[in-house]
Amino acid sequence: MSQTAVSESALNLLAEVELHYVEDKPAVSPDGKVGVYIGSGVGTVSGPELAGSVHWTLFEDQHGETCESNLFGTITTADGAVIQFDSLGLFRRPYPDRPHRWVSTAAVQFATEDARYAWLNPLLGVWEGTFDMKAYRHHYRLYLPARP
Repeated sequence: MSQTAVSESALNLLAEVELHYVEDKPAVSPDGKVGVYIGSGVGTVSGPELAGSVHWTLFEDQHGETCESNLFGTITTADGAVIQFDSLGLFRRPYPDRPHRWVSTAAVQFATEDARYAWLNPLLGVWEGTFDMKAYRHHYRLYLPARP
């Protein structure tokens, strides 16, 4: 692999994402989503180029220790922009001694009409992280391809 190919495929950390469930949020339509409704919640996105609050919904198709996930929602930035996101990925329980701890990775697509964040629209992000079933909390690191 050439040095150019490596640098073109490099990922840069965009933000840390913390999500937690909120009980009694109404289910949303499953149209176009993977699996069944699991839950919804709120959270935060923290990074130098992307920071704000998150409202999210999760659908899953569970298969024992692995499940396909479709986590989507909106980010409202600290400066008032609204950014839609939609992710497709996998959750897995790799630690038999910690069955409450899941690891996850997903591809993330963005959509916004706000010109300040339109640079996100053509990009496909990646997030990876964990879900703790005891605390009902997700923690992800959100990466984007390095910009030229």
